[in-house]
Amino acid sequence: MSGGEPCLRDDLSLLVGILARSVPEVHLATNGTLLDGSAAGSLAGSGLAAFQISLPAARPPTFEGLCGCGSIDRVLRGISAAASTGLPVSAALPLCSPNWAETGDVLRLAFASGASSFQIIPLAPGGRASGAWSELRPSRDMIRGALDMAVEGASVAGIPVYTGIPIRGCSMGGSLPEGLVNTGCTGAGPKWAVDPWGRLRPCEQVPLTLGDFLAESFGSMASSQAALEFRALPQSCRGCGEAAACRGGCRAAAPEEHQRHGAGVRGSPTPP
Repeated sequence: MSGGEPCLRDDLSLLVGILARSVPEVHLATNGTLLDGSAAGSLAGSGLAAFQISLPAARPPTFEGLCGCGSIDRVLRGISAAASTGLPVSAALPLCSPNWAETGDVLRLAFASGASSFQIIPLAPGGRASGAWSELRPSRDMIRGALDMAVEGASVAGIPVYTGIPIRGCSMGGSLPEGLVNTGCTGAGPKWAVDPWGRLRPCEQVPLTLGDFLAESFGSMASSQAALEFRALPQSCRGCGEAAACRGGCRAAAPEEHQRHGAGVRGSPTPP
């Protein structure tokens, strides 16, 4: 369950409970600022399986520049509250040019607050980020530097580090560092997204809609031509010796050939 910010909903624990009776696991992606012991405990008691909490910076100026409001301390308190439930807590760094140099410090803060794993999520050019992509997009050296810092910090802390969104080795000019778990894109495969309007998407990071659950079956939408094209290996990756490691990387942040996934299908409107 993600957003926006899902913890803004007063009925979140109720929704988690409903889902927990219907699906194998319910995970929550949140910025953590609204989590306290009571809220985290209620979610855990409703059947939540794991927390993912975004921690975009280690220094207040960077945090405020990226988020516009809030504080690092509130996020760290949220991580601690989630950890107190005994559930897995993954701290997530949305990697971009303003924060890459703080990767090691972010990991250490997250670990000290109780996070059980650390993930790097390269920022995708969507939402508000698309309007400032030239300023936010990390360079190859920044990506490499952030990954190296994360792996080094994780080896000291003893927690696993992985990419929440898969990274292409070619996007950082070389092979990925040892010790990093880099999963391929799971969109339109093990992972699907249902938007607030009841429409199926291959991933919450892209506006492509595959159909409407009120009108179509999951099977027909999942086997559609649009879904098949989404999960196919990008043309530019075919023949690459590293493709088995990243499986084409993130489709939302992929090269121009995958940007065709931004328009929706069958005339589906993109809601405001």
